[in-house]
Amino acid sequence: MNQKYYSVANTLLFIAIFFLSAFLIRITLGHHEAIPNFVTSIESQVHNPTFWVSSYGLTLKLLINILVSFAMLKVGLLFFQVQAYRKQLFYTVILAANIFIIQLWFEYLFIKFSAADSPYLQFNFLSVNQLFILAGKQPTRALQYVFDSINLFEVSFWMLLQLLLSKRFQLSIGKSVKIVTIFYIMPQLVFISIITFISLFSS
Repeated sequence: MNQKYYSVANTLLFIAIFFLSAFLIRITLGHHEAIPNFVTSIESQVHNPTFWVSSYGLTLKLLINILVSFAMLKVGLLFFQVQAYRKQLFYTVILAANIFIIQLWFEYLFIKFSAADSPYLQFNFLSVNQLFILAGKQPTRALQYVFDSINLFEVSFWMLLQLLLSKRFQLSIGKSVKIVTIFYIMPQLVFISIITFISLFSS
């Protein structure tokens, strides 16, 4: 099979597996999955919190995460003068993103076999915020969004990116850690901090 079509097929297969996993999990938990109507009202869907915990919203968030990761890491590789083909880098990001499929099923098992307060897939399972709550502590309001946005699976995604970049592009671990940290992790943390500031300022 042509390498181009092989990469596209792998990407579509990954997205399909993620979407079907989220869809089946939510149906199993007793939720109705209606197809969002983007044609009549895109803004209403974007501002609808229930959309972002649906299988459609979770898949859209994952796609955004993958595209942003790819773009930022491409800039990082260019900055460090590492020759990297777009297909190779995109496939590397897709491979690391498989951790989020594991997250879906892990969260489902937790909801299914524990007394979880919410049956919704929040895509922030085992976040720093939740770990604080499990420890009987409540983080300050200013840090709640930051801690809720960073979870163990997101950190695992960072680590997988570092390892896969090192292996695929024959980089030292130190250089791959620098690329991921400077061009992905730090911008992500800055973005989260800005959103936190805006939400606090507007409340």
